[in-house]
Amino acid sequence: MNITVEREHFWPLISQIQGLLEKRTNTPIFENVLIKTEGEHITLYASDSELSFSGHFPGKVNTPGSLVVNGKRLFEIIRELSSGAMTLSNESHRKIQITKGDSKFQIHSLKDEDFPVFPPVQTKDFQKFKAKELLESIDKTVYCTSLDDSRYHLMGVFLESFPKESKYRWVATDGYRLSCMDTPMKQKLEFTDQQIIIPKKGLQEIKKMLSSAEENDEVDIAIEVPRLIVHFKNQKLGIRLIEGAYPDYKRLIPDDPGKEISLDREEFLAGLRRVSVLASARFKGVTFSFTKSKLTMEFINTDTQEEAREIINCESQTSKLKIRLNSKYVLDVLHSMKKKRVKMFFKASSSPCLFKEEESEEENKNYICIVMPMRF
Repeated sequence: MNITVEREHFWPLISQIQGLLEKRTNTPIFENVLIKTEGEHITLYASDSELSFSGHFPGKVNTPGSLVVNGKRLFEIIRELSSGAMTLSNESHRKIQITKGDSKFQIHSLKDEDFPVFPPVQTKDFQKFKAKELLESIDKTVYCTSLDDSRYHLMGVFLESFPKESKYRWVATDGYRLSCMDTPMKQKLEFTDQQIIIPKKGLQEIKKMLSSAEENDEVDIAIEVPRLIVHFKNQKLGIRLIEGAYPDYKRLIPDDPGKEISLDREEFLAGLRRVSVLASARFKGVTFSFTKSKLTMEFINTDTQEEAREIINCESQTSKLKIRLNSKYVLDVLHSMKKKRVKMFFKASSSPCLFKEEESEEENKNYICIVMPMRF
């Protein structure tokens, strides 16, 4: 194979797929990428045991063929090259040559038949999502996924469809907090049992894929069990879904959330950041004490006897409310929200604390977060 490509056309794809290249694996082939000519098109393939990616990029096909090369090594070489045309070729099955001007590299190659076969996409039942809306749904839920391997079914975002209500629901929880986001449904997307669990790594790759999306761009999505298929412009991503039953998240959402407290999000975020400066892996609890017009945030590290305190304005329905929460969890919630004001709801120091963005009633039902309290 011999192709000539512009660095600015190739660089975005080889950068994007670095997260797919397995760094800890007993299958070295997953550290490689496949570059293949298909007529006048050139396609880059990357895969691991859970994800598969392909992306087309423009270039001149001097000699058709294919090559398999270490993806990280290729990335490091391309990163150091200046913009302009470069040539990739494999005169033999053992070496790949990369040439640009006076720069020349020869790196080890594998046989293309060693590269994993991509599962063919059979379904034609693709549904359209707005790219920006999809990104927002991921951003507002993925941070609540679990990091505990023993709770594998919680290491992804639960996607449920409600055809009668014409909406999708995105849910994530790690057992200590929960986020829930509703988005409108243009047309019914057929799920197995109307629900799937998308792994966190797959969602992170979707975010990379959509990083250049503009306001009106759309994404095509289909379910072909056991995979989620995502098409965006010249790229395709296959994500193996998480098997298992998702817990009944609705039990964590209180029917009566309790008293309402309204705060300026930026002021709340800045104050909590300052209080959290002294937090550590062992001590993350911040006590939130509310009066009718003030919120006092206090942090105490009993190991070092260090303390921090902040007082900010609020609008509260009651003059006596106190709760202790993990400061990192609350910061994650505030970072995920974009509106000017945020609402907190809870009944007592031992009850779940519910967060909403302050907007119209319709939008208030769109996105909620719940943080479980800590003991005093």
